Amino acid sequence: DAYELKTSINHKPLIDQNSNGLIGFHFQNKDQGALGEEEGHLERTKTNSFALFVLENFNFESFDLDVGGRIESVNLKNTDHENGFFPGAFSSTIKTELVPNNTVFAGFDFTQRAPNPVELYANGPHHALENFENGEITLNKESSYNFSLGYNYEKDLNKVKIEVYYNYIDDFIAADRDGATVEVEGEDFNNVIHDQYNAIFTGAELSGQYGIAKIDNFDLISNLTIDFLKGYRTSNDKALSRIPQSKINAGLQVLNDNWDANLNY
Repeated sequence: DAYELKTSINHKPLIDQNSNGLIGFHFQNKDQGALGEEEGHLERTKTNSFALFVLENFNFESFDLDVGGRIESVNLKNTDHENGFFPGAFSSTIKTELVPNNTVFAGFDFTQRAPNPVELYANGPHHALENFENGEITLNKESSYNFSLGYNYEKDLNKVKIEVYYNYIDDFIAADRDGATVEVEGEDFNNVIHDQYNAIFTGAELSGQYGIAKIDNFDLISNLTIDFLKGYRTSNDKALSRIPQSKINAGLQVLNDNWDANLNY
């Protein structure tokens, strides 16, 4: 069961270049567990979080700047354990239009994440994944430093976006198989442990769409997305398990004022 409340208040510009901004509050309450005969890997756990966030947009003569911040309190509690964390986050993007319809942008994000109940308290078989999951009560919050650089083209229905990024994560929380198996109801389940180590993710994304034709009042649009990602542990350059190296998505869209139909592969 999950309950969530999120509210924000817009404010007037603080300075001439401040086009708009807001401050907000975010509350989440989650009751989570898996204790049935088939799934018995997580004791019922309550998670409460309170967060304050700010988002500001600035428009200067030669560039636009977006900045945001968030501070949060997260508390996780079950019958035997209670853990508290205070993650924070900061995000920024600067962009400028080189020539009409062509924009370049750069971004920096610092994000912290508290461990979730499975990572902390799991202790039992997870049949859906055929894993025997072991939580680690001493996990700390993870901290991510992300740098990105990209290019945008947009004119009418035609769009192209290219972005490359480098993401270093301090105390990355990983669910790794340790090579052992655990017998569960006559089957061998992979033994999964939760651990922390430093990791790096590098990647590139290409996406775009092109207006092929206009038939009556309908626009026929093609789209393509390509995503390449590499994630590895910094101490030994070992690739992280269950991280897809590449994804490709292609599609067609038929669009008018009242209809929007998509076919994706």
